[in-house]
Amino acid sequence: MDFRIKSIILWPKNEELAPRQIEFLIDKVNVITGASGKGKSSVISIIDYCLGSSKCSIPSGIIRNKVKAFGIIITLEGKEILIARAEPGISGVSNDFFKTEDKIVSIPTSVDDYPFSIVQIKQYLNTILGFADVGLTTNDYVQSFDTQKPSYRNAISLNFQPQYLVANQSTMFFKTDSTAHREKLKVLFPYLLGVISNKILELREELKGLKRQLGILIKDRDMKEYRLSRLNQELINYYRIGLEFGIIKRETDVEELDQDFLVQQLQLIATADIEKIRVPEHATQLAAEQLYSLNKRELESSDQLQDLGRRLSIIRSIQANNKEIGDNALTKKGRLSAVSWLQEKLDYNKPCPLCNSTTDHIGEYHKNLSQLLSEFEKVSDKVADSAKIYLNERKKLEKQITEKENEINNIRNQISALQREDGEFKRLKQNQNAIYRYLGQVELTLSQFQEYNNGLDTNDDKIIQYENSIAKMEKEVGNEKLKNRERYALNKISENIKKYALMFEAEKSGDRIDLDINDALTLKFFDELGTETGFWEVGSGHNHMAYHISTYLGIHEYLIGLNDNRVPPFIVFDQPSQAYFPEINDDKSVQEEDLIKLKKIFEVLSAFNTNTKGKVQIIVLEHAGEDSWKEYCNVIKTKRWRDGEDDDALIPKSWLN
Repeated sequence: MDFRIKSIILWPKNEELAPRQIEFLIDKVNVITGASGKGKSSVISIIDYCLGSSKCSIPSGIIRNKVKAFGIIITLEGKEILIARAEPGISGVSNDFFKTEDKIVSIPTSVDDYPFSIVQIKQYLNTILGFADVGLTTNDYVQSFDTQKPSYRNAISLNFQPQYLVANQSTMFFKTDSTAHREKLKVLFPYLLGVISNKILELREELKGLKRQLGILIKDRDMKEYRLSRLNQELINYYRIGLEFGIIKRETDVEELDQDFLVQQLQLIATADIEKIRVPEHATQLAAEQLYSLNKRELESSDQLQDLGRRLSIIRSIQANNKEIGDNALTKKGRLSAVSWLQEKLDYNKPCPLCNSTTDHIGEYHKNLSQLLSEFEKVSDKVADSAKIYLNERKKLEKQITEKENEINNIRNQISALQREDGEFKRLKQNQNAIYRYLGQVELTLSQFQEYNNGLDTNDDKIIQYENSIAKMEKEVGNEKLKNRERYALNKISENIKKYALMFEAEKSGDRIDLDINDALTLKFFDELGTETGFWEVGSGHNHMAYHISTYLGIHEYLIGLNDNRVPPFIVFDQPSQAYFPEINDDKSVQEEDLIKLKKIFEVLSAFNTNTKGKVQIIVLEHAGEDSWKEYCNVIKTKRWRDGEDDDALIPKSWLN
């Protein structure tokens, strides 16, 4: 993707004056050199402001007082885009924009009409840069930062290194000193690195929709099953009453009723001759027997539930002990992790490298430690195997407990129904009108039962279809696949960072270097023993500056190799030389020793430009002068703003009168 800065344009409030244009080469390292107070550092703020920043960080004073509008010309895929934004005014920020695009844009002498809002400009830039219009979240319940849609505004964190940041030991990326920006970048980093593509985001969005529909179907099915269960219980109660009325002949125990048999018996009620109905003998005794049987079953099930609960408690205790044993074994393994490394690195026939003494016991000591390490590894393996067995047993018990609880609740519902309806239907048996009402209730309940029962089959088919579609789609956007892609990307970036850090001769550049994009958004270093060192623990401004530059270069060198890179390929560094000498007001005052250090910055930038074949534009804002980079043909002086020059500052002399 070609999205680079061709020029910066300032339109004066005095319309008799011509616009100020500062042009850059898009395939080189561009340097604006100059003294303090000349406006160099404002370049980052101007570009950021024109790209839709929510705040204006352009310094107040001369610049804002003299400029009516700020603009940039962007090159993109064979065309130019001019974006201008009105100066902030007393409100502190303006949301009024002007935009035009052409193969070669014409710069208007004045900008008076601002037909675009900041929202429209952001939408436009997101579209042309190919950012997806869906959030990165993978589930329905998320924190606010996880719902963010990817935007070029987040990608800008990888484009700027202002003066306060370029040698900062605590913050690596632009604007991530703010919690909100830091958390957004952590969420969006995998997308910016191409780990997550637009297709994956679209599939995730489709997957969320499928899961929502599946949830609706399952909820509907569960409600029907619950209603069906209640209707089934009502049918059982009506069956009992039918027995007491004498309409149904007892052919099986109520506890062993088959659902089809139950429905069949109740359907026969419609053909019953009510005139011949007589109360059967022992009906009351039968009801009492049923109640006794249910109470007995409830007691037995309660005892079984208590037994299952005790077994679950024992399993949980065993799991806790097993975990403690495993943790202890892992801790001891960690303490012995250097044993293998020592065996590879040390020659036991030679004197000790520390005290120069010799001994015959080192090999024996190492053998004992190796055996001990092997024992701990065996314990860890056994613990891992046991953990799987205990977990399966625990899940099995939890399932049995749930089933037993449901069984007890069902029995209790039957007991309550028997106790509640016994007196009511004894009264109903006294007249035929009551029997007619009973038959009507049975008919209605049967109709509802059959309606719900038939509806369940359709939902089950749909649920299976949705579950199959979801399973197939989850394979395409699976976390394991994305983790592998992320590891690959970070490994490549870390190799690039290391390459440039070695050129800087930075401390820890020989260690393994990891870019942490999930937590601290910084670098981590690991020596041969695996000891971790944080970026903030690496001393000196030289190291901090070297790793800031190396990190940005390493990321962009990786990104330009992607087919769908959406991070604009330009970087602006503001005064990286401050790591060596915070203030240089004369580019001829640099001492020879300091000049060697300073040249290293431009040597690295020149090498990066060569490695990337000029596909990433670099802009450097520097105090130091041409002696620092004149030997590198791909490092170009854009402006020299110093006293005595005709063009000595961002704001021309003619604007000050």
